[in-house]
Amino acid sequence: MSLKKLANPGAFGQGADLWVVPDPQKSPWTRKIDWYLNLQIRRAKNHQPQKISTQLEEILQANELNLPDFNINGNTPLLVNSHNHLPTRSVLHVPMTKKVEDWVSECHKIWRQLSEPTVRFFLPEEISEDIFENQWPKDQQAGVSFVPSHSPLEE
Repeated sequence: MSLKKLANPGAFGQGADLWVVPDPQKSPWTRKIDWYLNLQIRRAKNHQPQKISTQLEEILQANELNLPDFNINGNTPLLVNSHNHLPTRSVLHVPMTKKVEDWVSECHKIWRQLSEPTVRFFLPEEISEDIFENQWPKDQQAGVSFVPSHSPLEE
């Protein structure tokens, strides 16, 4: 089975449990999707996690307990529950990498970790249809669709 290419108006239709988007500045599709998600993607990039209080630190040390360091920053992928806002269960924001091939590889790795749900990729400007089709494993194309960045979008 081959990858399925979608364009407007089918891009926002049902048919995939997971939508994968790049950075908002790299895709008009991401900007529109983020609007429907109450700008959660843009807000997450600026989020500063709270530091634990000194009192809690003392309690943890006294009981010889450790808190895991989640190390969340603006370059961490973000999974947003979207079933009440869009015709998909989740939207995954995967920040762009220096090499376009690395972005596709990172998307594939996360998709595998999520148990390979049906997925729709909204490609960034730097990734052409050919690059995406050549990078995505040929034996794992069932249930995978993509929307090119140059596909017309009515704003």
